[in-house]
Amino acid sequence: DALNRRISLAPQLPANWHDVALRNVWLGEDSVDLRIEQRPGLMRLRVAGNAANGTAIEYSPAFSPHARILRVTLNGRALPFTVSPGSYDQLLHLHVPLDGHDQIVEVHSEGDLRITYDSVLPPLGDASRGLRLTHESWSPDRETWTMQFEGAAGGVYELAVSGAQEIRSVEGGELLHAQDGAARLRVRLPDQTSAHTTLILHLTGRKR
Repeated sequence: DALNRRISLAPQLPANWHDVALRNVWLGEDSVDLRIEQRPGLMRLRVAGNAANGTAIEYSPAFSPHARILRVTLNGRALPFTVSPGSYDQLLHLHVPLDGHDQIVEVHSEGDLRITYDSVLPPLGDASRGLRLTHESWSPDRETWTMQFEGAAGGVYELAVSGAQEIRSVEGGELLHAQDGAARLRVRLPDQTSAHTTLILHLTGRKR
């Protein structure tokens, strides 16, 4: 929004992305570089550039409904925030003023859980064998996550998981832990022409 000197940024990063960068984002005659870094419990936004006073970023990253935002800082100082819950995620809303200097926004959270499936396109002319999420829902207490999938009959799929420590038990799948600390969920579809399966994650209790 060049007229109001606002940059709107609402990232929903996959579980297995550790960082992403946008360079030379122009706003009138000013430009900024943006970099988002994430690891369990921390999401960091780095802003570098020459944006003058009066410019701001409206920053709205998405978090799991099971997550709780602990605190937000701008260059080490507390930054006010609001959270709007939705059916499948919750959005954190931040107003980040820019003044021509580098800025670092840090969001500290707990209980965030993300799942990502890296789909692969089939060879030209072949039918898709990818896994598709057809429905998802959360229990009112945000401690049970139910997902329905469809895919190739007899197919075995693995999904990347961030925040696996929040999973207490799994129905309809298997939680795998690698030696490097990475976690994945393995899902097997039945040997049927139209293969569907339901995955239910029971999560740890949320702290209030």
